Amino acid sequence: MDLKVIEWGKKKYTNDGSMPEGGPEAARRYLEATIDRVRDAEFDLAPTWTNAYLPGKK
Repeated sequence: MDLKVIEWGKKKYTNDGSMPEGGPEAARRYLEATIDRVRDAEFDLAPTWTNAYLPGKK
């Protein structure tokens, strides 16, 4: 099962290192399924990631 999860996750990375739309939400859904503290936490995902520092990204 661990290998399946790793293979699935590798497909989610972008070539330029940017976070795709919906990426933070997808990461949270994965973590909610595996970590109780994340599932029960309330936090704003907006400040958790930015593409602003990548060349050509805003």
